[in-house]
Amino acid sequence: MARLEVLMSDFVLVSRSTGPSVTDYAVASFLARYRGSTLRAYKQYLLTFLRWCGARQLEPLQAKRPHLELYLRWMEQEELAPATIGRRFGTVAGFFRYAVLDGHLADNPALAVTRPRVSWEAQRRTVLHPLEYAALLTAARHEGPQAHALVAILGMLGLRISEACRTSITDLSYHSGYELLQITGKGNKPASILELTRFGGHPDLGSHSRGRGPNGPAKQVLPGVSGAGGGARQSYREERRGGCS
Repeated sequence: MARLEVLMSDFVLVSRSTGPSVTDYAVASFLARYRGSTLRAYKQYLLTFLRWCGARQLEPLQAKRPHLELYLRWMEQEELAPATIGRRFGTVAGFFRYAVLDGHLADNPALAVTRPRVSWEAQRRTVLHPLEYAALLTAARHEGPQAHALVAILGMLGLRISEACRTSITDLSYHSGYELLQITGKGNKPASILELTRFGGHPDLGSHSRGRGPNGPAKQVLPGVSGAGGGARQSYREERRGGCS
């Protein structure tokens, strides 16, 4: 099935030999829901499944539950980690779920598939307990006010580095006596977060920048750190200098 070797561009699958098939439209409509890094990952995960089907002369939309179980066993034979298998199969399961919603399939073959169990330890997530975070905050305070503010809002407000780097003073507001920070979270979803105005004696995040002129540019909550890309890299360097690696 050479036509499953597809070019994914702008959510459109272009076949090399024939016109787009029902599978092509199903994949394109599924991917159209996503953007950025999520889109890139889902493209790769779904393309792996399409190639697996093509190597076995299986039309993807004709796959049944036993086929999907075999796909899981194949990934296990490839010695992929359970968490990786879970992520990749989760994309495939989502593809079939939306194929049903879009009318390409009558039933979802992924509903009863047994997925691998992923233990907390296998997820390799770094979680600081309170004493470790206190030591991190102390090291950042000695490094300087910017490093201190960065570690404080990452740990106490739960922001991602990219979210922290994109915030500006115009994102701060007051409501019912509380100071709120407006952010754009994952998937471009807006959110309001209650700002902790004191971080262990450190002034509130906007105190050093509130003197902007009425016609001046919006200043950042973290001065000198800008953008979701370069700002994240600079923030990582700030953390390492503060003993936060």
